Amino acid sequence: MNLASRLLVVFALVSLLTIVAVEGSVRSREVKVARKAFEKSLDTLSLAISLGYFQWTEMYEAFENGREDFISENLDEIVSQFSLVENVKIIDYEVSSSPSVYSVRFENGLLEIYMPIFDSEKKRFIKNRIAVVEVDPNKIFEWLGLKYLKVDNKGTDFCCGLKVRYKVLIRPASMVIGTLSGGIASLIFLLLIYKRWFSMESEVSRRHKIKSAALESLLTLLESLLQSGDFSYEDVLEAAVEIVPGAQAGSVLVKERGKFVYGAAVGYELEKLKEVEFSPDHPLTSGLRSGKVLIVKNINRYNEEYLPKEKAEILKKYGRSDLIKSTLIAPIIVAGNLEAILNLDNFESEDAFDDTSVEIARIFAVQMGIVREYITFTEKLMEKTEIFREILEFSRSLIGMGESWDYQRVLEKAIEIVPGAQAGSLLLKEGEFFVFKAVVGFDMEGLSKIKFTYDQVKRRFEGGAKIIKNISERFKNVEDEQGKLLVEHGRVLEIKATLVVPITLQDRMIGYLNLDNFEDPDAFDEESIEVATILAGQIAAVLGRTALEEKLRELAYHDPLTGVHNRRFFEEVVGKMISLASREGKPLGILYIDMKDFKRVNDTYGHDVGDVVLRTVAQRMNSVMRKNDVFARIGGDEFVVVLYGLSREKCVKVAEKLLREIEKPIEMSGKEINVSANIGIAVYPEDGRSWEELLKSADEALYIAKKKGMKIAPSKHL
Repeated sequence: MNLASRLLVVFALVSLLTIVAVEGSVRSREVKVARKAFEKSLDTLSLAISLGYFQWTEMYEAFENGREDFISENLDEIVSQFSLVENVKIIDYEVSSSPSVYSVRFENGLLEIYMPIFDSEKKRFIKNRIAVVEVDPNKIFEWLGLKYLKVDNKGTDFCCGLKVRYKVLIRPASMVIGTLSGGIASLIFLLLIYKRWFSMESEVSRRHKIKSAALESLLTLLESLLQSGDFSYEDVLEAAVEIVPGAQAGSVLVKERGKFVYGAAVGYELEKLKEVEFSPDHPLTSGLRSGKVLIVKNINRYNEEYLPKEKAEILKKYGRSDLIKSTLIAPIIVAGNLEAILNLDNFESEDAFDDTSVEIARIFAVQMGIVREYITFTEKLMEKTEIFREILEFSRSLIGMGESWDYQRVLEKAIEIVPGAQAGSLLLKEGEFFVFKAVVGFDMEGLSKIKFTYDQVKRRFEGGAKIIKNISERFKNVEDEQGKLLVEHGRVLEIKATLVVPITLQDRMIGYLNLDNFEDPDAFDEESIEVATILAGQIAAVLGRTALEEKLRELAYHDPLTGVHNRRFFEEVVGKMISLASREGKPLGILYIDMKDFKRVNDTYGHDVGDVVLRTVAQRMNSVMRKNDVFARIGGDEFVVVLYGLSREKCVKVAEKLLREIEKPIEMSGKEINVSANIGIAVYPEDGRSWEELLKSADEALYIAKKKGMKIAPSKHL
């Protein structure tokens, strides 16, 4: 072998050894940088999931109460919201007495993150079950841009029990250049290797620093929002502009009444921007429902094409839309619905936003959606607690009304309590018709002319409470008188949404509650139905109780056999009538009536027939009484009559009239039964000044009538 050949071999060997040495050094540094980035990303992911889902009282109580549907729904949400997560499962596990927020194991090619289930204050935790979040480590490598590494059980120790190796042994370029170029090529390649190493390390380090800083800032923001419970899109936007690379200004569009309107702005005049609204059908808006983040260049073109000219000019003047070079648009999705849109703008370059910007913005928007949902849930829970407290007070106020029902007050309170209600009406059944008892926001005088039959309203309540949207469509060309009255006095052409709730008592509809909104077709939701249904139930219960009390009063003051008033009623009323007679200086007569020889009827025909005779006689006498007269049964076959303002002579005439009714023959089963009576009369004030004295005087007159064979004794002084 000549000298040249030997030198070539030496140079080749030196080059190869140099390549191997340099490659090993580069890989060692790359693995070290990658390990730090990997550990930080895994820590941030774990804390975000734990804080959002497993440090939450609602989730803790779901485990305590066995609400498996709620748990499953939230586990599915974690998988859908975090792209790095493969699966989430719950396993039986004995949790230590002082558990950490998470711990990591590597099993079967996946990282398993064990997360105890705490309440929101981390004072309580589930002791026999734990959440396990499964993450593919290769996805984290790809997410960090570490595409040259892969998991391999025979590779180099990495972290969390992972071993990794490079996907290629030696870069082909290194081998070719080293072999062909010899020592000089080796030196040149050495420089290239180091340049590539520094460039790669710099790029990985840059990405890592940007993502780590962004995720740390995001985590701080999440903790702040969850602890304060105060979600402000203004604060969220300011954080996004600071966190997302390339952002210099921005805005948030919030969904209100079916449109997207400006709810926050950084770098623009918010109050002016609020004059512009976007339809859900706008090309950019509709494209966000899938959760995808968009980068739009020259957004002003979309404004000019899809907005009215004057609105596009507002965005130019106050939103600087003509100066924006690039816009990053991220959807904020809450409970599966597009609730808000995060817009981040750059005025300098169309390429201001890159993949890192998109990834950070996506994570930011997803986390904001989760936090918004959690805070909204908490707020609704508190609102519901307050609503049920108001319902309790509402029930107490209904009971406190007693006999004097204030329908207007009942309706006003219902509108105050039910979410979405701005106006309404209360209708109750009277006889065969449903009539308006109270209205808020409408003309009661005009609506009081309307009566609905049961057939007219029953179709509306099949299946219970209902939400009716855009009821105005039914009344645009109305011709009937009832419809015209509703248009004129019930403002039906203005109503955007109506919640109708039946008021039922023992499966009978006794009325219904209409609650209306003039602004938003979606004003009422399931919560509105729930609250309104509870209120309707309370109204029905109290109406039923009132009816029952009236029935009980009826029974308490009426004789069950004859249906006329009883002794209790007589004693309560007669004293008041005597006081009135005393004040007005008028007479008052009492007639004491005793059926003559009524025992003979019972003995001859039986007690059942005797009861019918007694009932017939009582009804006949009652039929000739004046409206203000008091007629009562006070004993077995004894009755009493109180006649206000009548002299003794007129009392005698009334007694004669009653006697004629008593002595009318009674036909029963082909038989004619005849009865009669004795009547004693006493008059205030001559025969007594209290009802006891008067009743005693009338009883004494009755005794005289019986003794002397008289039917009527006008006084005890005979």
